[in-house]
Amino acid sequence: MTRGELEYLDLSQNALESIEGLEYLPSVTYVNLGSPLDHWSFILMANGIWATNCFITENNVITRLDIAGSMSRLRCLRLSDNRLEGSLDVRALCNVRILYADRNRITGIIHGEKMKRLETLSLRYQSGKGL
Repeated sequence: MTRGELEYLDLSQNALESIEGLEYLPSVTYVNLGSPLDHWSFILMANGIWATNCFITENNVITRLDIAGSMSRLRCLRLSDNRLEGSLDVRALCNVRILYADRNRITGIIHGEKMKRLETLSLRYQSGKGL
């Protein structure tokens, strides 16, 4: 297999501190970073997972999500069971159809009107001040 053929990347159940170099895997369509990803903030770089259809990072300790650039190919984003706090800015998630962010500390959604293709949104069990 050449590096351009990988489609499914499952790095779950590791003690990862960062993820770099996804831009070198242009054919990846599914990324799973399930627990435990043990760091406090996570940055989705558009040039890193631009081709990803589904991105999962559940059961971690992520407190902040920064999305750099457009994520126009992303269809599924699963962020449940983290420690996301404050408002979630979704302006770069224009084509996301599924967004799960249960059991966090999210207080609001910014630019939700950009998610014109959204079919499923789950924000259950927010601790703190809630939505």
